[in-house]
Amino acid sequence: MRRDWAECRNCSLASTSKSPVLYEICPPEQPGPPVLWIAEAPGPNEWALGRPLIGPSGKFFRSQILGTLPPHRWTLANRVACFPAKKGAPTQFRSPNKTEMKACEPWRDRL
Repeated sequence: MRRDWAECRNCSLASTSKSPVLYEICPPEQPGPPVLWIAEAPGPNEWALGRPLIGPSGKFFRSQILGTLPPHRWTLANRVACFPAKKGAPTQFRSPNKTEMKACEPWRDRL
């Protein structure tokens, strides 16, 4: 699934994205089905490193939410996998539009 998702061209974000930020299961060794946490979109930090929820908001989420829950397995993902950049400003974030979010639904549904 990761390889197929990485090659996705379902929306215009794929043409400007250097690599999609897919999903992360943590901790992978924890048994049981994962709880799915979905953020809006990858920010610059996530886009650069290819991991969801590692920017300022993600660090807060991981420490304040995940860090306080009993041991469980989580899947972290975004509504869109590609960084939604502002037009003419490839490193500035904008919120994804409905078409972009809809294009990622088939992938999120498989998580």
